[in-house]
Order: sequence, then structure tokens, then C-alpha cells
Amino acid sequence: MKNLILLAAVAFAATACSDHDEWQNKPDANAITFGTTVQVETKAMVSGTNIPDGEKIGIYALTDAATPAWATSNEMDNTEATSNGSGGLDYSPLKTYTEDNIYNFYAYYPHTTADASGDGIKVPTAGGSPKLQVTLVKTPDAQVDYMYAVPIEGYKRTTAEVGNTQKLVFKHALTQVRFKFKNTETANKVTIVNIQIKDNDKGTMSITDGSWSNLSATGASGNIFTLYQPVVAAEVTAASTLDIPKQLMLFPKSGVEMAANTASGLSFVLNLKDASDQDKAVTIAPKVPATGLEAGKSYLYTLLYSETAKDFITLSTEVVDWVDATGGDLPVVPN
Repeated sequence: MKNLILLAAVAFAATACSDHDEWQNKPDANAITFGTTVQVETKAMVSGTNIPDGEKIGIYALTDAATPAWATSNEMDNTEATSNGSGGLDYSPLKTYTEDNIYNFYAYYPHTTADASGDGIKVPTAGGSPKLQVTLVKTPDAQVDYMYAVPIEGYKRTTAEVGNTQKLVFKHALTQVRFKFKNTETANKVTIVNIQIKDNDKGTMSITDGSWSNLSATGASGNIFTLYQPVVAAEVTAASTLDIPKQLMLFPKSGVEMAANTASGLSFVLNLKDASDQDKAVTIAPKVPATGLEAGKSYLYTLLYSETAKDFITLSTEVVDWVDATGGDLPVVPN
């Protein structure tokens, strides 16, 4: 699986303008229009070659300043652009360029309405860019792939720019974890009831660089995400391996945060039944990788099950962009 790069193309062409003879007889050519293409596939919500039909992106545009200067009101403020399913974005009413103005473009996905107190985009302030407050959904299938666009700053519209295309490159703002469960017992089965993760679930994202702040949990010791809970508990026979068919998106973690991690921080919680159908509970507070859990990267943890305390918890990490990296072996010793 490869890294997802989402390209939002901003197509430029000049329109008729009474102040500029060179733009005459080119109706609508100076409208600010948008298109999209998704180059490669991801396991996250957005996949394929186009943003799905009806999906929405929020767009901001600042003008008249060589250095981006956020105001309470800007040229475009959380403009909702809707994918038409064929690589284009539609919004209304269309904005138009002014020759020699300096433009700065910003965008994020998915679009939300402004909200002063709860989740949603926060309106910009004088000197401050807008922030997106979110509460992460607790199950993989319902999660949202929050992304931000690399800003385009200092673009000056001139007659020479007619027909040129600017590209907004979208990046993942969350990290991703996946699991493989290996039963190291040679004679006995083990049954997985569920796999849960405890972690912060509330945060605020900068739409200019995707950084997170104000992380917190709605639960007393971190909120509980349910990564895997089959309708019928999953039996893993002796000396066999089960690939957990889900992946969960979480807030990124620095290497320092991982090194200092305890069960009150990020933790993996496994509820199992052993060969005699006795309930077993395992809680693991991972301390690796040393580089942390990075945005746009996916980490595969291999859980090694043993009925006795003969194993200890280790974890080595190999990472690729956004999916199919090896996180390492993580022995599971039931309580």
C-alpha cells in the first residue's frame, strides 16, 4: 500500500476586464476554479483517483500581503468546495483574481461549519489562522481522515499566469496503527474477544501545517477506541497468526512521549479467552518506536501470545508512508 498524495489543482485563466485590455474577450478566464486528483490509494477514508462525489473541502484565501496576514474577514473564508466525482471541485459564487494581487491559499479536509465552542473550524482572528477542533470517532470504519494542504503563499496574479495551475498537496494529519496477533502456543488455542486502545480523543489542528494542540480525553484516563470486536469472538489456533482486519487513526506522538508512555497514556487493551475459556486481560503501554508515531505513517504491531510469563514486551519499528509498515513484535502475557 502506498502513500496517499491528494492534489487539489487550482486552475487559473484570465477573464475580460475593462481595466486590462489584454484580458478582453476571455469570459470567465480569471475565475478562481479548483480541481482534484488523488494519485494513489490509501486505507483511510479517501481512496481511489478522485475525492468521492459529494465530499467537501474547506478553502481559505488571503490577499494584498507579501507576508500572509490573517484577518477576521479574508478573500475566502472556509469556502465549501464540493467534489463532482470526476476530479473537479465546485463552489459558488466564483471568486476572481485581481492582477498583481498577492494570494495565499490554504485548505483542509473535510470541510466543517464554524463553531465557536464545540467541534468544527474556528474562525480566523486578526493575526491568527483558523484551527479545526475535532473529537476522533472510536471505531475504524467511522473515522475521518483529517488532512491539511501545504500552503501556497506569495502567489502574484499577472497576465503571464493565464492558464497556469497551482496545486495544493494534502497530507494526513493523523497517525495509524494496525495489529497482527500470533499465538505462540504449540498446543492450545486462544480467543480474541476484542482489542481496544486508550488514548486522547480531542484535539485542535492547525490548517496551515497539520500540527495538533490542546490534546485531551473525554474519559477520565483516556478515551476507549474499539479497534476490533468481532460479533463472534475470533479463535486463533495453536501456532497460527491472525491479521486484524482493521486500522485505527490516532493523534501523532513524539519520541519523548513514547519513551515516557505509561498505561495512563497510550495503551493497548486485549480481552481474551484462553484454551479453558477463562477470561484474560492484557494492557500494554508501548514505548517504541523511538521516533514516535508520526502523522501520515502507519505502524504494524505484532502481538505474540503466550500463556505464561516466559515472554517480555519488545517492539522494533519499520515504517513506510501511511500503510504496511512493520511495527515489531509485541509479546502478550495475560494477567
